[in-house]
Amino acid sequence: MPQFDPHYFSSQIFWLTICFAILYYFVSNIILPRIRDILKERKSVVDSDTLQANQLDQAIDEISSKTVALRMKATKEYQEKLEEATKAASSKREKLTEELKEKIEIITKKSQEDLKNFIASTHAQSQLAIQDLTKNIKSKLFNIS
Repeated sequence: MPQFDPHYFSSQIFWLTICFAILYYFVSNIILPRIRDILKERKSVVDSDTLQANQLDQAIDEISSKTVALRMKATKEYQEKLEEATKAASSKREKLTEELKEKIEIITKKSQEDLKNFIASTHAQSQLAIQDLTKNIKSKLFNIS
């Protein structure tokens, strides 16, 4: 094997040093700076995205707390309006009930008066009918014309 022949060691060491120096220069001045720039750009993008995500999280938390507050306020207003409507309906129902009771009392009194008048008129008519019947019976019994 020629690579292990000590006669060729000096030329192999020379070319190894030359290739290593070229490769080292190429890697350190061209490849590594590009990789470093890519990593810096990637880190800045990730940092800005993380910052935006944190800001959006804060905005979401603020909106969520405002939403909860608005829901509580709306619920409270709804309860108050519901109570007001219930009270108004209750008072209106009571007022209408009282009016209806008064109307019923008036109608009942009128009906009682009408009934008394009817009874009185029927009593008077029955008295007249009894008197006529009595006259008819007397006239037939005693043959009075």
